[in-house]
Amino acid sequence: MNLGVNPGPLNEDVLFLPDTHRARALFTNTIPDNVQLNVRRGDQKFWEYIRDHHVPEPVMTYIRLAGFGGIIDCGYRTVDHALITALVERWRPETHTFHLPFGEVTVTLQDVQVLWGLSVNGQVVSGIDYVCPIEQNVAKCAELNLCKGTSYLAKEISGPMFLLQMWAWERITCMSPILYFDFDSTKPYGARWRSNLSYSQTIAHVVKGFRSQLTELHESMFKWTPYDHVLSLLPPICTSDANCWRCETYIIYWEIVEYHAPSRVTRQFNILQKIPNALPIDKAEHKRLHALTRQGKANKDWRREHHHYMQAWDGRFFNVVNGEFNNVAGVSIDYMQWFWERTVLYITNPGHHEANPHGYQNHGGRFQVMVDGVTQMYQMTGNLIGTYPENAQQLEPLRDMAIDFMGIVNQRSRLNYSTTHLTRNNVEFGDDIVPQRARRRTRTRARRQGDERGMEQNFHQEFYTPFDSQIPSVSQDFTQENYFAPNQEDSNMPNFEAGSPIPFNLNNRPSRDARRPPCGT
Repeated sequence: MNLGVNPGPLNEDVLFLPDTHRARALFTNTIPDNVQLNVRRGDQKFWEYIRDHHVPEPVMTYIRLAGFGGIIDCGYRTVDHALITALVERWRPETHTFHLPFGEVTVTLQDVQVLWGLSVNGQVVSGIDYVCPIEQNVAKCAELNLCKGTSYLAKEISGPMFLLQMWAWERITCMSPILYFDFDSTKPYGARWRSNLSYSQTIAHVVKGFRSQLTELHESMFKWTPYDHVLSLLPPICTSDANCWRCETYIIYWEIVEYHAPSRVTRQFNILQKIPNALPIDKAEHKRLHALTRQGKANKDWRREHHHYMQAWDGRFFNVVNGEFNNVAGVSIDYMQWFWERTVLYITNPGHHEANPHGYQNHGGRFQVMVDGVTQMYQMTGNLIGTYPENAQQLEPLRDMAIDFMGIVNQRSRLNYSTTHLTRNNVEFGDDIVPQRARRRTRTRARRQGDERGMEQNFHQEFYTPFDSQIPSVSQDFTQENYFAPNQEDSNMPNFEAGSPIPFNLNNRPSRDARRPPCGT
């Protein structure tokens, strides 16, 4: 049988939603590899007005007092839809982190405050929903957030994607344009990207190019602490909440609850990365939280709904990530072995070939296959030398050649890990992804007949109360057998339909007649 690749994860105790993720659809060629998400923005009119009308200083004073002066300083810039799409393909809604070949990374509270000057401390933004006609119209045009954008059904994404773009430019310099001017120490660090940029040495607007670069990215190509040299020079709005940056807690905004886990990305704080803590919520609760929506929830008290999670936020300073600080971002000996078994390494199939292809190709995926293959040859040679020491003289040159080759491509550390995504077995995925035309027919039939079962499910979710769970200590040891929190009692379990593995509410998409913003905004 021919050799093939398993995209991952090889162990699904962390990434338990692989079959609904757009990365799986790309690997199986269910959706074309050049398709990119449309980034929806509703701030064009605002920035046009700011550009044409000078904001009086008294008004700016009140804007800065409200905490939004940094947003004005950073200004407006078009978002590269291809870059955002490539990042979304690496985003995992199970952990709220990006999975890159060398580990997990994410947008931390430090990134938000340093780049935009927004406060990351204070009270939770939540309360009781009061419905009005304007809110009803907004609900009809509900936009997809970053987690929902990972669904293979998603066509659009919204939210602060400019912040995500700045984060990528700061940390992955091989993908960022060239800046002509240094930053202004009186403004947030992200304001420097408002100046003129040059793309003469980087790609732009090509999703296959960004995807390939992310697939072959090495840890030395990621800036783990890009702000250390400027923190002392930045204005107070960028550093005043530094005591919150490493808090392990829940971030809450109305119906949205996301677990913020700096312990999964400790290298971004110059702390040795170890196998991260178990997730403090079980899979069923994770799916329930991602399915929540404000639509049709008039007079809903979200503070009461998320009472337990708000308690965790109030006690955030009692759960700050600490560890072994060092000048070089490193990992523990067992981390990479653990990570490679639980990550999605390949977004598209590196074994897919076509005659006379157009545009950028999947060189990143093929590079990973070659590195993986040389690693396996190195380890097989070592095993043969141990088993047949009389043949060591003939086998050692092959092993040395593998070491030299991996040194040339800066991947020598890979030789120490036995995990491989290469396989001679057929890779079996979950349920086949239904073609779009069939999905449309199914939705139409469901609307005509009425989905009473779904209404009953929503009823149970409406009155479900999160179980009393405390965030585990950041020193908690990882146990493979119980990576998620213990299951809840059956009486407290939310009623999820077993035949629907997609946790996201995808029925709140804009209508087909909704007008989209211009491409490139």
